[in-house]
Amino acid sequence: MKHRPPVHHTSGTVKLSTHVFHIPTWYFCRCLAKIVLLFALLMLAACSETSPQANDMVLSEVSDSKDGVALDVHDTLPGIIDTGAADAVVAAPDVVSDEFQADLTINQDSTEDVALDMYTGTDVAPTVSDTIELVDTIIAAPCRTNGDCDDGNQCTLDRCMTTHECIWQYIWCDDDSPCTLDGCEPATGCTFLKVNCTDTNPCEVSTCSESTGQCVAKAIDCNDQNPCTLDSCVSSSGCYYEQNPATPCCKTDDECPQTPCTQGVCLSGTCSTFANALPDCCMPIIAEESFDDGVADGFVWSDTQNPVKWSIYPGGIHSPSPCLYFGNPTTLNYQGGPWEDTILSPEIVLPAEAESTLRFDLNMATESSAAFDVLTVHAIDQTGTSHTIWTKKHDLSETFSWNSHDIDLTPLSGTKIRIKWTFSSLDTNSNMGFGVFLDNIKLTSTCDKMPCPSGGKCLSDVPAFIGFCVSDNCVFSPNTDTCTTDSDCNVLSQCTNMICVDGYCAQSPIDGCCVTATDCVDGDPCTEDICLLSTGQCAHPSSWLCCYVDADCDDGNPCTNDSCPTPLSPCNHTPVLDCCLSAATCQNPEECIEWSCSLNQCVKQFTCCDADAQCDDGESCSTDTCIDGQCNYVPADPAFPCCSPLIIQEKFTVLDFDAWKTVTDSAPNDDISWHITTQTYLSAPGALALASPTTDTYDAPIPVHVVLESLQMAIPPKAVLSFWFYLSNEFSNATSAAINYDVLSVIVWDGTQQKTVWSSGQPNSPWWAVGGLGGIAGPVWSHVGGVSLAPYAGKSISIRLSFESFDSANNHFFGPVIDDLKIEAPCPK
Repeated sequence: MKHRPPVHHTSGTVKLSTHVFHIPTWYFCRCLAKIVLLFALLMLAACSETSPQANDMVLSEVSDSKDGVALDVHDTLPGIIDTGAADAVVAAPDVVSDEFQADLTINQDSTEDVALDMYTGTDVAPTVSDTIELVDTIIAAPCRTNGDCDDGNQCTLDRCMTTHECIWQYIWCDDDSPCTLDGCEPATGCTFLKVNCTDTNPCEVSTCSESTGQCVAKAIDCNDQNPCTLDSCVSSSGCYYEQNPATPCCKTDDECPQTPCTQGVCLSGTCSTFANALPDCCMPIIAEESFDDGVADGFVWSDTQNPVKWSIYPGGIHSPSPCLYFGNPTTLNYQGGPWEDTILSPEIVLPAEAESTLRFDLNMATESSAAFDVLTVHAIDQTGTSHTIWTKKHDLSETFSWNSHDIDLTPLSGTKIRIKWTFSSLDTNSNMGFGVFLDNIKLTSTCDKMPCPSGGKCLSDVPAFIGFCVSDNCVFSPNTDTCTTDSDCNVLSQCTNMICVDGYCAQSPIDGCCVTATDCVDGDPCTEDICLLSTGQCAHPSSWLCCYVDADCDDGNPCTNDSCPTPLSPCNHTPVLDCCLSAATCQNPEECIEWSCSLNQCVKQFTCCDADAQCDDGESCSTDTCIDGQCNYVPADPAFPCCSPLIIQEKFTVLDFDAWKTVTDSAPNDDISWHITTQTYLSAPGALALASPTTDTYDAPIPVHVVLESLQMAIPPKAVLSFWFYLSNEFSNATSAAINYDVLSVIVWDGTQQKTVWSSGQPNSPWWAVGGLGGIAGPVWSHVGGVSLAPYAGKSISIRLSFESFDSANNHFFGPVIDDLKIEAPCPK
């Protein structure tokens, strides 16, 4: 609090005002001598009419325009000689005019608590103390150095002027705080006494406000962080604690319920129940904490003093319900630092010989760098050994959003552990984020041994242990592969990186890496789960089985009603009653009846007859007669029998290697080949496909090119080729715009040269589904008909079915499938 000395004004005299100054006897004598000397000099000056002499003395009191600036003034008092030199350095704001009173006196009064009359030296009205108050300077005895002017008063600045006269300037004591009383003690100097804000209410604490200088009362915090007590404050005595009837509180474990499969543990005065580590006793939920009641039962806080620490966030914009929070709960950031704080869970018992998992939800609103603002999760076992089981490095993309994390604790099964979360900012920069929010901590168990994953790799989330697959179950042994840096660890698999954690080499899985397609199962029925052998990465292209609208489900089969039940669901293909694709689907073992297929409808004809007319088939090349009730058809001219319209028809229920052979294979040693598939077809029970039967893709380290060739056949005039096909490649799955890659072609080979008569790279019509937004939405069964073979009439040819990828990239799709291949020609009438 600022203190300014009061100002006294006396009409016609110098204006005097100073800090409190107690005048001792010796000082009075000195001052008296000064006054006598001063009086003599004044008298001498008044009587003199000559020019100034060397012993003339200048006395002046000034009013300066700036504090602390020396002034040179011309005194107007008669008899005082102006030397033109600077009069004084004024330390405090001046309040008097540039004039001097020759009768200035400094006297010591004889009575305590009586002020002096500056003109007569007589005592006047009582004041607070026996003092006089002066401002700016007191001019006294002659001197040679500043030391000659030492008055022993710590409240004055003592100086020897060039005129060999002492001056004493009073110092200004001001700390710019409204919460202090500023003064000066001659023995010690400036004093700053704090304003007394003593509060008589034990439930409040009062402090001085630096902005107003007023005492402000604030209620004290009586929260003892003990759920077993109800906390309140009584005005007569202060904080008061009583038993909380809603919480089962305890002092020892014996006061908590015990069962053969559970144990009650008294933690921080509260009973908590945990599963016993017995093979025959396992609980699916070992322990969980949601913090919804605003209490962290059994958790231990490492820092309760700093404003930036772990605490309970009551819920709000960052979390809909209470959760653990690292940061400043008042400002919702962690500015300052560097900070490091931990929170430790209650002791948890993991069931023996059973798979156990730790899960927690995390929102890190912090700096995204892996090197700063690091959160680390440790499992501390019953020996006190700390195992690093998760760090922020595991997923740097998961900042500023809620994400769930699962950590396998099976290597520590059958032990007692505590989970510790440690946050370290490591610096003071970029600490303006909201902080860390942690919620829904849960430890669960399958109550069974951990099965080996596909590929038999049992990865351990606890670096001190290494996993092995034994009898289809994972077992864990101490890890003897120690290290200092990552480079000390050898890579064991194409799908894992080896890193050094806690002095042990640990396997860090590579996201999306795979060895077989089973490593890529994502549980989505609308995607294909494929492992790209060329890169070891999983791919999940859209499945042709899924749809957005009904049009996506068109399989090209007129004998099915195709519909999409809901977006991103499998298509429905409901059979059409009495529909047929060929006479074979209409056959029925009935006497005197023959079935045929016309316009996809089964047509029934009677073969039993009473007259020849009933057997007329409309063909001129045969004689139709009814013999013994049965129709009989005999060629009219044995030299020209009736023709069959079908030259070749392949439904590919089996692959006849006497009729078809492979003539080109870019990688004959792999299993990518033309073969019969039952996964998709037009005519049951199969179709011809080009892929690996193992992976159901044509993915390979080199470009794929495989050609299948039929036996030679004679081609009559007007012969046409038709077939159905389904092509799942990078274009139909909308992963590439290159329609001229992964191409299915039909080629005619006449023994000397070949010609492509149809290619998926140059389609006459779409062979892919169109999605609801007009985009490519996957492959569909498509029909190719009317491919003219007229140029080959009278020749023998072979049909070649060719598939060529042209590269080794993006080949993780199902590939081409062909069904119902036909070559037909009309019979002459």
